[in-house]
Amino acid sequence: MDGNALYHRECVLCHGIDGTLEKGGAMPLPNSLISRDSIVSLLQTGRNDMPIFDYLKQDELSAIADHVISLRDK
Repeated sequence: MDGNALYHRECVLCHGIDGTLEKGGAMPLPNSLISRDSIVSLLQTGRNDMPIFDYLKQDELSAIADHVISLRDK
């Protein structure tokens, strides 16, 4: 599963390519410290203006979570 492609399709509008866009109150992803499981849960439940991605399969959600973690400051 290509987490980068899924992220670009589903998340880039608000979070930006590098996770720093912060459009509509989106959190800056490189600063995020939440766990992979918490990212998947957030994708499943949404928060504030972030929608629920209930149409994505579990492996797609996991791939996006892995990509989000890859955006973190090293």
